[in-house]
Amino acid sequence: MQHIKAMIQPERLEEVKGALEMPGLEGIEKLALNQQDVRDVNIKYHGGNIEVNLIPISEIELIVNDKAVDTVIETIHNKAQDGKIGGFHVYMWSDTVSNSLMLNEEIME
Repeated sequence: MQHIKAMIQPERLEEVKGALEMPGLEGIEKLALNQQDVRDVNIKYHGGNIEVNLIPISEIELIVNDKAVDTVIETIHNKAQDGKIGGFHVYMWSDTVSNSLMLNEEIME
């Protein structure tokens, strides 16, 4: 099992989500969606104000069987791509790592 996290443009969320829910795509155990709507941030720096424009981003987290990983990443890549550099990011790690991290958090609390 692999844990995949994709950070994409909000306008691409429905298209990517629809592609991941297609009947032919099997092996997805869990699907979680998160959308961050961040406004402009003002930071005081050396006595002056700096306005930082943050890009809104949508996040998809998946737990995927090892056999379906390549297909899922390819699907996300094809649907999230908008022709701009940095339009989306895909991160992947083993699910055993994320499970052990969760266990450590529970022990710490």
